[in-house]
Amino acid sequence: MKNLFSYLAILNMTDGIVTFIGLKGGLIQEANPIMRWIYLVDPSLFLAVKCMLSIVLILFIYYDKVPTLQSIKSLGVFAFVLYTVAFFLHSIWIWDFWVS
Repeated sequence: MKNLFSYLAILNMTDGIVTFIGLKGGLIQEANPIMRWIYLVDPSLFLAVKCMLSIVLILFIYYDKVPTLQSIKSLGVFAFVLYTVAFFLHSIWIWDFWVS
C-alpha cells in the first residue's frame, strides 16, 4: 500500500501540473466538477489543493498510518487505474497540440 500511496502522490502532483498547463492553454477541460470550480476560483488554488492532497498521502506513509482495509486497497487500485488513464489522456492531448 505504501508503494500505491507513493505512486498516487507523485501522479497527483504531476497530473496537477499537466492539467494546469492544459487548462491555461485551453487544450483540455477539467472533468471533475469540484476541481473545475476550484480552478475557476483561482488557478493557484487548484495547484495548492493538488499539492495538499499529495502531501496528505505522503504523510500517511511517513507516519506509517497507511490503511490496510481491503476496501481502502480496492479504492486505491481504482484510483491508480483512473488516475493513470486521465494522466495519459491529458499528456497525449497536450503533446498532440504542441506537435501539430
